[in-house]
Amino acid sequence: MPNWVALLLVALAALQHSTPGAAIDRALRDLATGNRSPDSARIETECGVERQLTRAAIFGSGAAIWNDRRQGAIAPSEIHALIDLFVREGFAAMPASFGEDEGDKVKMTCMVRFAEGSLHKTVVQLAGGRQSAALTRLAHAVIDRAHAAAGDAPPVASLDAGLQAIGAGTLAVETLRVTLRSGVAGAGSGGGWIVRLDGRDLEIEPDGGTRAVSRLDEARVREIVRALADAGVASLPVNVARDGYAELTVTVLGHDHTVQARPFAGREPDAALRARFEQAIGPLVALRDR
Repeated sequence: MPNWVALLLVALAALQHSTPGAAIDRALRDLATGNRSPDSARIETECGVERQLTRAAIFGSGAAIWNDRRQGAIAPSEIHALIDLFVREGFAAMPASFGEDEGDKVKMTCMVRFAEGSLHKTVVQLAGGRQSAALTRLAHAVIDRAHAAAGDAPPVASLDAGLQAIGAGTLAVETLRVTLRSGVAGAGSGGGWIVRLDGRDLEIEPDGGTRAVSRLDEARVREIVRALADAGVASLPVNVARDGYAELTVTVLGHDHTVQARPFAGREPDAALRARFEQAIGPLVALRDR
């Protein structure tokens, strides 16, 4: 799938739940002036730079991630300056999208997203029609700051190395993304559920139920990561025989691994592999059950 198609799908999903502009404006102004803690704030972009889509994310915690490959640290003063730029460029008042479709094609060239707690707003630029210079300036400011903070950081050698680094506290928890799907594969409302952990942001979505969103403390996330690392999740085979369906995907800075566990006809479960898989998903199941 081309990068811009994936970007389009993610952005369109985000646009459906955007927070009204007035609330975004208040949050941005409070953050810029220091009247609001930036701890849960995050700014993300994916935009064309020299004909290549480049991703960047900056978190109020001070973590900066450039192109999903390298992580560094950014000073609080830089975070305040970036948020102030969002205020001055009028991000809160921007429409959900600029530009227009090109005939029967919808191609997105840039996206900027701000989130803080339950508040979030995404603005996208389509390839045709009116182009927003202000949105481009914001995107490039985020990319430039993330690159300055993280561009020279050593890349993570492997998924296991990334998990070990997060567990040890030498890599930010914001570099982690985990998705666990459980229940009947492909079923609608049959008792299935999804747990998504994006850094410290947790989302639990039962089939046919209400999505619950919360935020974990850093220590809890590192405990979860240590369980994943101790189970050797990065070296589990892509298919594990198990009673019941579950699919686990773990990503750290461009390294990812997916394990699908389900009954396989004619195959007896390997007790050791199944135990490792259960060890890996145990803390995630506990999040759902708490």
